[in-house]
Amino acid sequence: MKNDVALTDLVTHSSQVANSGSNETNTASKVPPAPIVPYTVYTQKQKRRFRVLLGLATITSPLTATCYFPLLPLLRAHFETSAQAINLTLTIYIVFQALSPAVFGPLSDSIGRRLVFLVTLTLYAALLVLRALQSFGASAASAISYGVVADICVPGLFLPETARVLVGNGGSDAQRYWWEESWWFLLISWLFGQNSSTKAANQDDRHPGDSVVSSRTSILQQCRFANPLACLRVMFHLDTFFALWMQGSFYMVDYAVVAMMPDLYKDLYHFNELQVGLTYIPRGVGIITGSFCIGKLMDYNYKTVARKIGWNIDEVTGDDLKQFPIERARARGSYFLLIISTAVLVGYGWAVTKHAHLAIVLILQFVQGSMGTCFYNTYNALLVDVFPESPSTAAAAASIIRCTMAAAGIAVLQPLLAALDRGWYLTTLGIWSGGCGALAVLAIERNGMAWRTRRIERKDDRSRASISG
Repeated sequence: MKNDVALTDLVTHSSQVANSGSNETNTASKVPPAPIVPYTVYTQKQKRRFRVLLGLATITSPLTATCYFPLLPLLRAHFETSAQAINLTLTIYIVFQALSPAVFGPLSDSIGRRLVFLVTLTLYAALLVLRALQSFGASAASAISYGVVADICVPGLFLPETARVLVGNGGSDAQRYWWEESWWFLLISWLFGQNSSTKAANQDDRHPGDSVVSSRTSILQQCRFANPLACLRVMFHLDTFFALWMQGSFYMVDYAVVAMMPDLYKDLYHFNELQVGLTYIPRGVGIITGSFCIGKLMDYNYKTVARKIGWNIDEVTGDDLKQFPIERARARGSYFLLIISTAVLVGYGWAVTKHAHLAIVLILQFVQGSMGTCFYNTYNALLVDVFPESPSTAAAAASIIRCTMAAAGIAVLQPLLAALDRGWYLTTLGIWSGGCGALAVLAIERNGMAWRTRRIERKDDRSRASISG
């Protein structure tokens, strides 16, 4: 009530000041207000196209792994080896999956998204036989896709601003390299001899406050900024460490569940390879459902927190998140999701141990897939929120952490299953992920914004010191 009275007094005082100075304003020459420059010039139709293209690009990484899981028992029998040895092939795949975003994420923040997309997806398409290189090419698509979404979506409600020195707000028609042009433009250039590198820069369309590069430097000069170790620094900030933990721990849980599914259905339900593959469908539907629902929930949480603190959401130019408790908005509702995730994982373990009806097991897989996706998307969005200047680098850090934890989890999966049965193993895994996750969410809610503010202040101090020095 007191805050409402104070706010009313402030508005009344502002109106009185405005009225007292109205005569001076009328006599003075009127200065036209600065034009509002939108965050991006892409239309809703173009954004929908981006959504389809990025979805198809991002699916390459999970697709290369998922098509491999149902064949694990067949490969073990064919090569006459142990389950532990076959699981090591998954570990190698995940290791390369972690390395790829560390290279291509910072690179896309430096030279742009299109060329890196072309290189990585070419690796994926051309080297299907070599699984390690296929993983190296496919897993970068997720980190780059987050960068593209951050390029074109308004901060806060969706994802924040990114390395806008490269793209402005999408309206600049600056000189481009050939790979930044559309296929249609390249075809016209080839047919009619037009030069695609002589476009004049349109300074008026550039995002205010951004130092958009007026003349492109050479590609090699830009690549110098693509330090693969840049994403490692992200891991050691307190405001990002716990968000990375949330992603990594549940990614490890997810990989442990999908890696044990083939043997589970083959031993308990006597399924063949085709039937084992079909059991992954409920989990896939759960992932799709969870992705859709958590997107709506994140938008709702952001609006709710903004309404509680009296924050006006700017859906045109985007919100400045430096003074907004984005950590509270993203972590809101996580305790409820943690309870569901833990209960489902424990229930799944004992359902398969007691040889429950197949429908119960598949429903639990559906819920487990949707819960894991909720945590990935929520805390990946938080990472991009707190690192708006280099979102693909932040996403690459997340990929390193989660893939490292997943590789470790797969490496010890078979020994742990031999020591414990499936019920106690998944119970331990569920309690561990849920308990540690609750502590991580508590740290993010209570101290996340303060840690982020201190990190930004230290970075600004270093920048000023380097300029003055």
